[in-house]
Amino acid sequence: MHFRWLPADRKRACALSASTLSLALGAVSAAQATGLAVYQTDFSSGIDSQWSAGSVISDASLGEYLGNFSLDGATTLTLGGLPSHTQITLSFDLYLFSTWDGNNAVYGLDSFSISSSAPAIGGSWTFTNHQPEGQSYPQAVPTENYGGLGNMGATYVYRGLGPLGDGASWTAAHTDSAFSITFGGPTTQTDEWWGIDNIQVTVTPVPEPAAALLLIAGLGALGVAARRRFGSAV
Repeated sequence: MHFRWLPADRKRACALSASTLSLALGAVSAAQATGLAVYQTDFSSGIDSQWSAGSVISDASLGEYLGNFSLDGATTLTLGGLPSHTQITLSFDLYLFSTWDGNNAVYGLDSFSISSSAPAIGGSWTFTNHQPEGQSYPQAVPTENYGGLGNMGATYVYRGLGPLGDGASWTAAHTDSAFSITFGGPTTQTDEWWGIDNIQVTVTPVPEPAAALLLIAGLGALGVAARRRFGSAV
């Protein structure tokens, strides 16, 4: 038994098939890797109808943000008409003002929490800017502070607050056409309050039909080329 060299046209067919498959895989990978922003705001243009509560506050250091919330104050963002997707990601900044008492049993517990229609996006943590008892949120040092670390009354800023620290954001499996997220407390007194800013919600879209068809075509062409190649063996 011996194998003959593939004729030039078959070599070209294999090369074209491999190229088609490569393009298809690239298109699918790009669709999965690129998040599609479905909502974003920095509140510089005010508050829109998707929010249930809150006012736009202007701060000399922070600019505009949504606040101010204390005690059981909360606000919910509700989105609808989302495109077909497999994952959803939430990113936001948290601002903590005045005397956050964290795990202190006398003046605390002072907490910030989120809950959403995607169960994996949620949690509740205590925060402090001065109490020695500390806090439950894993990152004790904020991204930024205005007033000094460990100073009662300092403003603490967590950029991209996430489950493991700032910058981590939140990602969860999600396919529904609607998504809601509630930001809340509670704090124990009115001498501490919070606000949020730079909200962004992105989804991982389902690959476009054209990319899927290209992938099928590439696989099919490779299969045909492989059958022809093995058929040439004697």
